[in-house]
Amino acid sequence: MPDHSDVRWRQRFQNFKKAFAQLAKGVSVAQQRELNEREQQGLIQASEFTHELAWNTLKDFLAASGSTTNLYGSKDATRAAFAAELVADGDVWMEMTASRNATTHTYDEATANEIAGAIIGRYTPELERFLYRLTQLEQREVNHGLSPKTLDEIKTALAHFPEVEKAVLYGSRAKGNYRRGSDIDLALLGTGLNHQLLARLGSALDDLVLPYRIDVSVFPQIRNTDLIEHIRHVGVPIYEKAPVASGR
Repeated sequence: MPDHSDVRWRQRFQNFKKAFAQLAKGVSVAQQRELNEREQQGLIQASEFTHELAWNTLKDFLAASGSTTNLYGSKDATRAAFAAELVADGDVWMEMTASRNATTHTYDEATANEIAGAIIGRYTPELERFLYRLTQLEQREVNHGLSPKTLDEIKTALAHFPEVEKAVLYGSRAKGNYRRGSDIDLALLGTGLNHQLLARLGSALDDLVLPYRIDVSVFPQIRNTDLIEHIRHVGVPIYEKAPVASGR
């Protein structure tokens, strides 16, 4: 079955951007004058809708990046996104979920005023940071010059080596300043990544019918501190090993 997760997160992100634009308009009005009850309710609903799109975008983005962790709700998605440094303030994201639950179970003037204040002061700025972060990643993905088919072939090859737990694209393709024939540089994380395994993996990648050279290295074995920092800050995860189901 084809994997449409890459398309799905981009479509969801487009919807999030539209929803955020409407939320930002409401916040702008609230910063200029006091909202009446109907306007305040509209602001809260807009924030909840935008947050709903945001955490679902995160879930889809993580799936497209190779994560196989099951994310069942906004809390799971927030924890995974915070661990992946996709969101800046995990506490605020959890607070957004709590506010949604509060308006579901009880709705009074004091609660509405408190949540509206949080939307203006904390939630919207944090959602704006998320918008900026994912826009950067969206542009970076577009700029690495590798088609979904090419990435799928590489991920399929990596999946045949259970020792490989994660693969991160780095170098010119991750930075977006590659040339058409630039190498594909991958940093690997996992257990048992010795020279013999790397030789077999390199041979498997060479067998792919791709017009690129693929260079692999083991991230913990890299000693160049500048390269380590480059991979940590610029690297694009393209593969994550599927978890092994444990028996009872």
